[in-house]
Formats: sequence, C-alpha cells, structure tokens
Amino acid sequence: YLNLDGTTLSIELNKKGPIYSVDWHPNQNQFAVVYGLMPSSARIYNHKCEPIITLPDVHRNVVMYNPQGNLLCFAGFGGLKGLMEFWEVRGTRFAKVSDAEAIDTTYCQWCPDGERFLTATLSPRLYEGNGFRVWNFKGNLVAKYNIPEKDHLWVISWRPTSELLPGPSLKGAKGTFIEEPEAYVPPSLRDKQPAGPVVPLAKKQKYPPKEPESKIIIHGAGAQDNEIDKKIKNLRRKLKDIDKLKKQRAEGKHLEDNQQAKLESEAELLAQVEALEIVSK
Repeated sequence: YLNLDGTTLSIELNKKGPIYSVDWHPNQNQFAVVYGLMPSSARIYNHKCEPIITLPDVHRNVVMYNPQGNLLCFAGFGGLKGLMEFWEVRGTRFAKVSDAEAIDTTYCQWCPDGERFLTATLSPRLYEGNGFRVWNFKGNLVAKYNIPEKDHLWVISWRPTSELLPGPSLKGAKGTFIEEPEAYVPPSLRDKQPAGPVVPLAKKQKYPPKEPESKIIIHGAGAQDNEIDKKIKNLRRKLKDIDKLKKQRAEGKHLEDNQQAKLESEAELLAQVEALEIVSK
C-alpha cells in the first residue's frame, strides 16, 4: 500500500496462497481482499492496513464494490462453482443480504445504478454456453439471454453514465451485521477480569522502514515473470495428471485414496492458474 505522501504500509496475510482479487471502496478509505488456498479467505482493511472484518472461508476469487459503495459482491467464478454473495456496507459494518449461483461465469460487472449485477460466459474463455445473466442485489435473476449454439459472445458491458447515480435503497434488506470476536483472554487471567467490557489487547503494527525520498527502487519484472511461468507450468502438469485419472475412472479402474484427493483438488488448481495468469498479463 502506497500513500500519495510517499508513506508505505505492508500486510502480512494470515494464509498461504495467491491473492485473487482486490478492490477499493469508491468513497471510503477501505479495501477488500480475497486470498489464500481454497477455500479462500476474505478480509476488509482500512487505509492503515488494519483488518476491519474477516469473512468465513469459502470458494471465492472475486470481490467488487458497487459504484455507490453500499454493496459488496464476493464471488467464485472461472473454475469455481459460481457462488455469489451480496453484502451491505455501512461504514465499517457488513451484513450479508443474499446469495446466488452463476455457473460458468467468465466476466462480471456492476450496473452504474449499483443495484444490478451482470454475469456472462464469453469466448474465447469458453466457446460453449455463451450468454449473459442480470441479477439484483437480492440474489434474484431478473434477465437472461443465451447465444445461439453456433454463435459466440465476445464482449459485453453496461452503458456508462456521466455522473454517479443515487444507488439502491437498502431499507428492509434482510441481513445481520457481523462483528469481529472479542479479544482473547488467557484462562489464567479470566477470573481476574474486572466487571464490564473487556478491553482488547493492543495490536503491534509492523511498518517497513522508509526509503529516502530521493531513492527510487525498481524491481526487475523478468525474474518475477519467469517464476510465475514456472508455477503455471507446474500447476498445468498437475491438471494433466488429473485428466489421466479421470480417464482411468471412466474406464472403471479403481483409484486409490491419494488419487481421489488429486481429483478433488482440481477446482483449487484451476483457480490458482487463473490468478497467476492474471498477474502475468
């Protein structure tokens, strides 16, 4: 994270794995991150890189605020099952409003009105089943169109607006605001706590040392690209092994437990390949 005044902050994520998606709130100093091996984690941070809230782990790789910033969509697209979650955003409080499922989605976009959400299956990512769906934030499918079998859908987008629209009213929207759990108190100190609310322990913040203002460091991209290519090739080799196991299973051959575990890891491997390909572009 780099501020305009030159200060930088770093985040140490609490889970190993790639970062799939990051999105800034359009009006506030907060951003959302989806990261880690599947099922992935999701967190919202403030501008000081302090976590505001952590959501339960599920299979997701996309996060997008609507243009007005009062709704947030988490989703699992690409090689995942298409789960979508719509959350109400009220400052630093979050409430799940609805969920839905959009299978085979390769593209998504909020409508400028902030109320409707577009999902589509596009070529060349997928040549079959091309079409689009329009959902509202309550998780209801309000429109759909399937492209004829021999045709393809290449690009789709909402018509842009020159000014920000008012956005949807969330009055009456169902959802319970979630809160972070209270600070942990060791068993040896629980009986010694005074009456009243527990005061959370102060968090230690780690800030990297500032570089001199006149010094600019540019990290070479070549080595990083080579490393990413190696990871992608390694993941694709594993996916080829899984394809061979699928053929063996289709032929009626018995698979060992470790081979079954490899089959179950296919969705996670596909998600990792997708994330690395996005980074390498």
